[in-house]
Amino acid sequence: MADSNAVRSQRKRLHAAGDHGMCRPERCREAGRRLEPVVPAGSIDSVAELEHLARRLIAVTVADPVNTQAARALAEVLRALPPAQGEPDPVERLQQEVAAIKALHTPANVAAIRPAGRSDRHE
Repeated sequence: MADSNAVRSQRKRLHAAGDHGMCRPERCREAGRRLEPVVPAGSIDSVAELEHLARRLIAVTVADPVNTQAARALAEVLRALPPAQGEPDPVERLQQEVAAIKALHTPANVAAIRPAGRSDRHE
């Protein structure tokens, strides 16, 4: 049975993007060819690998800003990376910033900012 127009169209788009999973072996040399993963000998530097992945995902998100999958993956990779040497933990830094903002919102400071004659109460 012949493929539908939708299947042929999808195959063509995937082939053009470098994905040969739907290609027919008689029409594409790359069809059915499986790439063996290249694993370096010895131990793997997980931080270096995460940084490399982050750079690749940054390139994808710059090239295609509406690619939400790449943006989500980039956010997860960046969360997994440890903070750089000498930098505080991002969670601690955020907690410190929140504490500093809360310290500014004392009743006296809020009263000084609020225009005269206004209150927070809606009557």
